[in-house]
Amino acid sequence: MTFLDRSICQCCCGFCKPSITIGDAFKLFIPVGWSAICIMACLAYLLSPLSRGDMPRWDSALLVAMSGMAGIGLSIAVYNFHRKTSSFAAEENYNDGRSSTTDNNDDDDDANKMTISQSKLHERELTLRIHAILSSLFSILSITLAIFFGAFASELDKCAHESCGADVSWSCITLGTSIVWMGITFLGYRHYFRRRRSLSMLPGRSDKDDNDELMVEVP
Repeated sequence: MTFLDRSICQCCCGFCKPSITIGDAFKLFIPVGWSAICIMACLAYLLSPLSRGDMPRWDSALLVAMSGMAGIGLSIAVYNFHRKTSSFAAEENYNDGRSSTTDNNDDDDDANKMTISQSKLHERELTLRIHAILSSLFSILSITLAIFFGAFASELDKCAHESCGADVSWSCITLGTSIVWMGITFLGYRHYFRRRRSLSMLPGRSDKDDNDELMVEVP
């Protein structure tokens, strides 16, 4: 076990159940930190004008909040799909290690575990689909806002900040965050299809079962 594979709970507390490793904390540091910065900036746009007796800057706050929400989505995607101690990764490691040992008396137990694995796969597919849709929507929205603020907002006097350049910058930051979010979701899909392919190769797994699953998944 390397230093990055050590659990933060084991390093700091020593008694709680491992959930996040040191390597996971490095992965989550940037998106979580950026989300926190966006939340504080959004609150500043809303509360600072009130202290001066002015109206809150809702347009600026919403633009910053959109970048923060993209950061939150990226953080959740990293936590769910790219964490070493996630339930999905732990299940793969358990099954990989178990396949290297011989066990001839646990057929019923294997069938139960395969059923649980299939249900987890369905849950993972739904979660991946939600992340794919949301990250795509944020990407499209940020591209639309960047074009609007860069080409039309100044002429219409609709800039959310003093200059539309800041609005374009915030939209581009949101776009970059959403693209990374989509990339993490793509990695989750790759692991999902790999796990599903390994389940279909298990003994007692017939082609009819796979076809039945596909028929169930099609809305």
